[in-house]
Amino acid sequence: MGVRSGKSDGGQVSGRCLSGYPHALVVKGDRPQCELTVNPPGPESTFGVDIYSSGPHVHPERHLGYRIYPLPAGGVSCSLRVTLDLYGDPSGFVTVEVEGVPGVPVDSWHNPDFIVSPVLDVALVVSSGGRELERVQIPCYVHDGSLLERYYAQESHQEAYSGEGNVFLDVFHRERVRVLGRLFRRYFDGAERVVDVGSGYSMFRCIQEEWTFQVTCCDLDEPALRVIERESPGYRVATADAASLPFGDGTFDGLFAGEILEHVVDPRAALREWKRVVKPGGILIVTTPNAARLMNRVNRCREPVNPEHLSELTYRELWRLFEGEGLKVLYSRGIHLEFLFNYFRRGKKIDLLATRFNRPAFRPLIRFSMLLGALARPFAYNLVFVLEKPGG
Repeated sequence: MGVRSGKSDGGQVSGRCLSGYPHALVVKGDRPQCELTVNPPGPESTFGVDIYSSGPHVHPERHLGYRIYPLPAGGVSCSLRVTLDLYGDPSGFVTVEVEGVPGVPVDSWHNPDFIVSPVLDVALVVSSGGRELERVQIPCYVHDGSLLERYYAQESHQEAYSGEGNVFLDVFHRERVRVLGRLFRRYFDGAERVVDVGSGYSMFRCIQEEWTFQVTCCDLDEPALRVIERESPGYRVATADAASLPFGDGTFDGLFAGEILEHVVDPRAALREWKRVVKPGGILIVTTPNAARLMNRVNRCREPVNPEHLSELTYRELWRLFEGEGLKVLYSRGIHLEFLFNYFRRGKKIDLLATRFNRPAFRPLIRFSMLLGALARPFAYNLVFVLEKPGG
């Protein structure tokens, strides 16, 4: 059981053996539970929970573990309560109660070195006679800074994002630097304090080292913050969850949240938190992927850019979100328009600029695609918004 990934049936509410399971689980300072019903197919039936990090199911590196419990004999329908525990001993990452009685696993394995990622794949598995009969996979979203600190500390995502060795990512990064540099200088002009939420190594440092205002960088990636402390002593740093900032109301004149909104479980709550720490009349600059980018429209889906993205929104959904929170949209634009897809290709259409044409010879064309995003914002790959908090 431990090394099989299976296909996801997440989001269903019934199956051959299982019913009543949730669409998703969320870990946010608690131990989530779910109750479900299982109809054992016969004697020697078992129920198992198998957990991997979302993405490629690589054993053992990305495998938290599995636990298998016996089900009552006779094929009688029974209720189960599954409790996920990522805070305690790794060996007890999940417990199962059968008809209210704590179950005793007949087989189990866990990875003591597993690093909790923002999204986990939780598989519920029913077997009989050693043969797997049904596997239901549901996502588990981890929104707890204490659990994710180790994950962000070991990830090299900030360095990889610079695009070194990848023409498309390099051009995309340079365009973001150009666009945001212009916006920072225009809209943060006259500010005294600006906060960079989920900063990593900080976009402000990518653009230029010194600013006329004080920059405070917030992230759970402590190694990145230590680099900022060492290399940019003029910046302030704070270890903090982007959705729960350790600052008083109206502390800052401006806020930048670059590629953060899509990582939070509740975008509206995060936006309210960001608005809270900004003074009346202050500016918020937000960038995020577009859930309705051209490839998703062509493929008629909402596939996220990254499986760790919990809340990708469309251009129109973002407008409604911002206006619903009383924020005035001063400016918006897109970055990169996907194209050069083979519309008549069978199956999923892809952005050939980021794949097959991702070579130095096509750099001018890739650069041109970045500009096209500004002309077709609802279809763009990435979106930039400048927002004003009312009351200034």
